[in-house]
Amino acid sequence: MANERDPGGADLFGRLLGALAPSVDALERGDWRAVLLLLDAVTLAGRRDVVNLAAAVLRLAESMRLQAVNEVSQASAAILEATSMLAERSHQVHPQVFHLSDRTARVARRERIELEELCARFQELRPGQSELVAAAIEHLTWERFDPWTMVRHPSERSLLGLDGLAFERFGSLNRAGLCDRATNLRLLATGRTDPVSVRNWSRMGGERGVLESALRGLAAQDLHSPKLIGVPVRLGRVRAWDFARQWRVDIGQR
Repeated sequence: MANERDPGGADLFGRLLGALAPSVDALERGDWRAVLLLLDAVTLAGRRDVVNLAAAVLRLAESMRLQAVNEVSQASAAILEATSMLAERSHQVHPQVFHLSDRTARVARRERIELEELCARFQELRPGQSELVAAAIEHLTWERFDPWTMVRHPSERSLLGLDGLAFERFGSLNRAGLCDRATNLRLLATGRTDPVSVRNWSRMGGERGVLESALRGLAAQDLHSPKLIGVPVRLGRVRAWDFARQWRVDIGQR
């Protein structure tokens, strides 16, 4: 195995570590696209500690991508995989790798707890409209207000892993996409396989009615779980929550 004592190993280690530092920064912000692009440009080889960390960072970025495109069950599995990778630390860990691993583990914990708490809330909801509102809140934090959704990268289609209509409607609050998100959340949270009916969208008054209910619901939430004090909050959630809180003030409902 290449290591820091031979020139080739040192070069591999330096390049990978150089990509990992900004990747962990991006992971904390929720910029999963940057992580995928940064680590795609380097070779994942060399010291076991840094390669293992890179693999875990990639899995967490992939879990965020999966949440964004409404593959929540796969996202949950990816979070667990990353957590397992981070627990398998080698005996010899470079100090910088150790620090980055701790930060990455915080992100893994954040993603796991947020998804667990979302599932717990979903289990308490009445089927139908309440589920649609919960899904709309997730849409706001993962799509609509994610800063990087507003910047179309040349590789956006391949980064998202979406084609055709799914790609075109990504980022917009639409009936089919939202009902699919609600259905997938219902499956993960409760095990129920029946779909959330599109009729709930119409009963709520379409996009404007659903959006109003989602903003009210998000504004009533805390920014983050009390279990995650001191852990950076994903920027998509920060921006969505700030907007919802300000919207509530603007309409005179503090």
